[in-house]
Amino acid sequence: LVARRVGANHHHIKALTPHFFSDLDYLIQFNDGPILESSIVLLWKKKQAADAAGVNVFLSGLGGDEVFMGTLHYLSDLFRGGKWIELAQELRGMYPVDYSTGKRTSLEELFRSYVLAPLMPEWIRRVRMVQLGQRFPPKWVASALVARTGVGQTLPKTDAPTFPTAYGQWSYELLHHEVVGGVIPYQDVVSSAVGVETRYPLLDIRLVEALFALPREWKLYRGKVRVLQKKAMAGLLPDEILRDHLKKNFHPTLNRFLREAYQQPIEDLLTSPKPMVREFVDWPVLDAYYRSFVSGRVSDPSPLWGAMNLEKWLSAEWGSNSSCE
Repeated sequence: LVARRVGANHHHIKALTPHFFSDLDYLIQFNDGPILESSIVLLWKKKQAADAAGVNVFLSGLGGDEVFMGTLHYLSDLFRGGKWIELAQELRGMYPVDYSTGKRTSLEELFRSYVLAPLMPEWIRRVRMVQLGQRFPPKWVASALVARTGVGQTLPKTDAPTFPTAYGQWSYELLHHEVVGGVIPYQDVVSSAVGVETRYPLLDIRLVEALFALPREWKLYRGKVRVLQKKAMAGLLPDEILRDHLKKNFHPTLNRFLREAYQQPIEDLLTSPKPMVREFVDWPVLDAYYRSFVSGRVSDPSPLWGAMNLEKWLSAEWGSNSSCE
């Protein structure tokens, strides 16, 4: 719709092919370490296609969600402030369907994740050993490694809050840790690998500071997302985009593809006589997780991706006959 509106030439890239992992060894070598997650491979293939088409400068929309929208943790601010009627109105705007995704929602999950979780005191999180809603350290990390390094004795220390509200703090942490600290370095790695420059206009410091100072209602309001951005783009974008903008998450499609694509490389890893990664991974837990993943009982392939990447990196750095101690 947007391409037709502005007269652009829209390119489709078919990335989920049997050759999905073909450049992974090169990417790990170029990154000088394991790759964070499988979506980096999709990013790499996009940069490759751009380079092949003669495009050497990218304008990325990275930061759009974090700057123009933020997170749903403002629900806990309403709860803590005793604004019960407003909280009910906001929940009604995103239940039973989230209009920004088109998917059904769970009232219990919304309340647990965005009302109660942000209110959990730090000491309770440390007692429960839960970091960002997940067990720390993960079960698939070898217990011997945990004991030797002490990584499982306490949670990583968090910085003092920068914002007085849960909405401001969680929006800031998402931008600071995941985008600036995580995604951008990988963008730079895959961009430089093919000689493509990537720029981030939505992360201009003046724009970020201005939008973080705006009231939350200009971004998220009763199930509506990107309120200010949509008003600003009225007349420029097609009405269908402004009215029915659905944020489609590519991870379910990618993970469904990986259920089959992982079978050979993970089977090879699990049956390898002397895998170097075995010093760092709990083998029975990884094997059980793999069986659960390919059967569809779990959807997150992160432990499998981590183990495969770490094995490739260790083998390339030290060789299969050396110890990693």
